[in-house]
Amino acid sequence: MSNLEIANEIVRQLGGNRFTTMTGATAFVAVEGGVTFLLPRIPGRNGRRVTIRLEATDTYSMIVRRVDGRSLVIPVRDCTGIYVDQLRETFEALTGLRTSL
Repeated sequence: MSNLEIANEIVRQLGGNRFTTMTGATAFVAVEGGVTFLLPRIPGRNGRRVTIRLEATDTYSMIVRRVDGRSLVIPVRDCTGIYVDQLRETFEALTGLRTSL
């Protein structure tokens, strides 16, 4: 699979258009073996960048980074060994955002 196909599949597994509507995620970019995107700034919090990658073990890794106004990226939380059926709940736990109603 190409990086774009993997990225599209990860977004689909998170909920596709419903996911983007619920979270406000933007700026999706296919990266080596995964996808990265931005979550909007909400009052009291800086914006966040999320990277999700498909690992060789057929599990996912997820890294959430805080992005401040100076383009500084600070790792906040990460998780590895995520199975596909745990992807949404892990995203919700790491970001505090719901992926669906």
